[in-house]
Amino acid sequence: RYQRRVRGEKMESEKRDNEGRKFKGRGAKSNDSMETEQDYTGKGSSFDKVDNGKEGPLRSVEGWIIFIRNLHEEASEEEVKDFFSAFGVVKNLHMPLDRGTGFVKGYALVEYEKRLEAEDAIKNGNGKKFMEKELQVDWAFSRPQKNSKRSGRRR
Repeated sequence: RYQRRVRGEKMESEKRDNEGRKFKGRGAKSNDSMETEQDYTGKGSSFDKVDNGKEGPLRSVEGWIIFIRNLHEEASEEEVKDFFSAFGVVKNLHMPLDRGTGFVKGYALVEYEKRLEAEDAIKNGNGKKFMEKELQVDWAFSRPQKNSKRSGRRR
């Protein structure tokens, strides 16, 4: 059944918030009082801090991620994983492929659980030959060094 409403009259099922605005949507017809900010007891808008504020590598939420460049286009995930497992346990490997050719785009992301393993992979993997190409290995996420010469706005 539909109820007809004359201009200015409120229908019984209409709910309004503290400012008098209509309250529609899920929960509008329930008998519970509307939730206000005082009712909320969760940790809303609080996030875990991932970095320590110092310059250098940053830990991602999952682990320590290194970025490998100059990767041979015909390299397979298994070969790259085997190469970088010599430095520690590889937690995750991401090698994007070119949609047109199906070959590797030339870079990969390798994730380690421990920072020492990732540091070892950077130290010993950078400059090494892999499938006839010299790899360039560095941190995927790092805080840039603060440069005191460039303070203020650029003109």
